[in-house]
Amino acid sequence: MTKKNILNAFLMALAATVLFLQSGLANRLSKHHIAAEEAVKIAKASDGIFVDVREKDEVDAGMLEGAKWIPLSGLKENSATAEAELAKLERSKEILLYCRSGNRSGQAASILEKRGFKVRNAGSYSGLLGAGLKSTR
Repeated sequence: MTKKNILNAFLMALAATVLFLQSGLANRLSKHHIAAEEAVKIAKASDGIFVDVREKDEVDAGMLEGAKWIPLSGLKENSATAEAELAKLERSKEILLYCRSGNRSGQAASILEKRGFKVRNAGSYSGLLGAGLKSTR
C-alpha cells in the first residue's frame, strides 16, 4: 500500500466517523436511549417526566403536553433558569429527554446523569408524537 492509499483510507474512515456522530445514531446506541414506545409506557405509569431540550424557536412550534422545557444550551451553561427548572424535577422519577433528532437529548442525558438524575434519551419529538403522545399545537 502506498502512502497515498493509506491517507485516503484514513480520510474515508474519518469522514465515516463524523457522519456517524452527526446522524444521531451514536446517541441512539448509547446506554441512555430507549424506544419512543417504551418512554410512553414509563410516562403513562407516572414513573417518568418528559423534558424537552430543544431551543425556544423549536418549542414555540409545539412540544409534548405536560413536558417541561429546559434547553440544552441552558444545561451546558449552568444557567440560573435551567438550575431552577432542574430543582423542580422529582428525582424519584426518570427524566425522559427528547429533542428534534435525539442528538441533543443524548448530550443532555450525559449532563443530567452526572448530576445524579435517572435519565433516558427518548429520542425525537416526532417519534414521540408517532408513538401516540399529544402536542401543545
